[in-house]
Amino acid sequence: MGRAHGVGPALRALLLPFVLLALTASAAAEPAYLGELRAAARERDLAATREWRILLHYRPNPVPLALPGDTSEADSEDFFLSPDGRTDPRAELDATLAAFFAPEDATARLGAHPQCAFPARRAWLDRALRFDRTRLAWRACPELDEWRETIGARGITLVFAEAFMNNPSSMFGHTLVRLDVGDPGADDRTRDLLAYAVNFAGDSGPDRGALYAVRGITGAYPGYFSLVPYYEKTKEYGEWESRDLWEYRLDLTPEEVDRLLLHLWELRQVAFRYYFFSENCSYQLLGLLEAARPSLQLVERFGGVVIPVDTVRRIVGEAGVAGEISWRPSAVTRMRHLAAGLGASERALAVEVGHGDAAPDDPRLGALDPESQARVLALAHDHLVYSLRFSDVDARRRALAILGARSRVAVSGDPGGAPPRPEARPDAGHGSQRARLAGGWRDGESFVELRWRPAFHDLLDPQGGFLAGAQIQALDLAIRYHPDDGRVDLHEATLADILSLAPRDVLFQPISWKFRTQMATLRMPSVGGALRDGKAWRTHGGAGLSARPWRGALAYALLDGTFDVSGKLDDDYALGAGASLGLYVGDERDLWRGHLFARATRFFLGDTRTALRVGLEQRVRMGRNVALRLELAGQRDFRETWLDVGLAWDFYF
Repeated sequence: MGRAHGVGPALRALLLPFVLLALTASAAAEPAYLGELRAAARERDLAATREWRILLHYRPNPVPLALPGDTSEADSEDFFLSPDGRTDPRAELDATLAAFFAPEDATARLGAHPQCAFPARRAWLDRALRFDRTRLAWRACPELDEWRETIGARGITLVFAEAFMNNPSSMFGHTLVRLDVGDPGADDRTRDLLAYAVNFAGDSGPDRGALYAVRGITGAYPGYFSLVPYYEKTKEYGEWESRDLWEYRLDLTPEEVDRLLLHLWELRQVAFRYYFFSENCSYQLLGLLEAARPSLQLVERFGGVVIPVDTVRRIVGEAGVAGEISWRPSAVTRMRHLAAGLGASERALAVEVGHGDAAPDDPRLGALDPESQARVLALAHDHLVYSLRFSDVDARRRALAILGARSRVAVSGDPGGAPPRPEARPDAGHGSQRARLAGGWRDGESFVELRWRPAFHDLLDPQGGFLAGAQIQALDLAIRYHPDDGRVDLHEATLADILSLAPRDVLFQPISWKFRTQMATLRMPSVGGALRDGKAWRTHGGAGLSARPWRGALAYALLDGTFDVSGKLDDDYALGAGASLGLYVGDERDLWRGHLFARATRFFLGDTRTALRVGLEQRVRMGRNVALRLELAGQRDFRETWLDVGLAWDFYF
């Protein structure tokens, strides 16, 4: 973000004492006025104000009785001018005032004068203390001025990228901020692409897969703010990852936009600890927006899990939206819209043309009406670009030939028009947290259940505003009370439950997959041989295919495996393989949704046996954040058969 200056962290640490010594010595040239400013700051207790805490990213320590006070979330040493600045707001304010008196050739972080390295601090302290420019030299900051002029920001847009199931850090969606140029009241989609985007992300290096997920969850990566052209992010999200983008123009004044820019300048190359579920992309953007408008109460509203779509709801509710909320459909969304206006044979022809199996002037195209010809050729080109991304010369030549054929069709503009905008925005969906009150019977024994899920969505939840076919649940806990014998137990504790049902068709052939790991209560043989509830750690996963047999329906067939570990099992473990079949179906208004399923598992290692489960789940939406569920399932395991029945009220918030 901006130009990189300065030296490495180790050398900076060695030089910091000398820099501070030089700053302190230079401050002695104006001891009287510096003392006056410090006294005024202490009299007004500026170090305890919300504005100062926001600029330094101070947060209360998590265990105040054991460790009272505050600690900044910024980890870079050179972000602080006092050796104790990370944990002492007053010492950092005193050191900042002293550093502002440094001579013109003095430097702080990234080779800039302290006043230019921390312009947001300078601007706020100037408003609070009304600096006397005859007693404190006001330093020119040409590099900062050039950067601000290059950015040219006149407005701020919050951008939400929908979930991307093939990347652990993007399964909940992603937020970034666009620095808008031009007239804030204008709606120019092309101009918006020329703006810059502010992104926060963890620096994971070469890590991928399970290691990436584990280290991201535990905060092992540093995170940094970055500034990139917005068109690069639209290409990454919309073209490569097939994620629709929602753009919320925020109701911020020009002064607030400038405050955000000044603080963003201060955060260049400043490291923050990055956590997937808490201090993530969305969380850090909250602090940036609070720097623009300190009256916003954003960060304090979140404790524990921070879901990107929840931050969108909070920001939009607190800051307000200026003008129309925009939607940018992804490449896949646009292609599916084109395909929806074609028959099966025409869609197949588009794929043939795109793959080079048929020529752009194939006689079958000539037999179509002009509108259908235009759709087929447009779909063929887009599918070619999406599939190959011009990876070779032949693909580029084929794309040019398709465009040439399309130009000869007497249909102007985009055939079929723009894709229809989804009825529900992401911020209009149900709350990410869910509380459940349920009751029912299991193998003839009644129960009452309380369940809480902090994140985030399953395929029977109301669908509006969520990615179709995607289920992500984390830290789902269920406690059951059994009236028959008065028992209260932890029935289930799910660490992660992920299901991606991506339907296949002639255009796209994705693999559907699932993964779940949890502490589960299973019916297992007791000492006397009868089945009793017992605890086991169960990990279950699989992959397969899914399809849409008709509108509003989603069918799947997956091969899967199950691994149980429990002292209640004769061999303490059981490993099995099997299959799952299912069908989700609902009405167009999403008032009702059902799931018919069947699962079979043959455990061939450890406790060998065959387990079967067949059932029906149904959900009726009673409101945006209220739903009623019914489950009826039959199960056979350990050569016994029983019935599960449950009725539940779900409340989202």
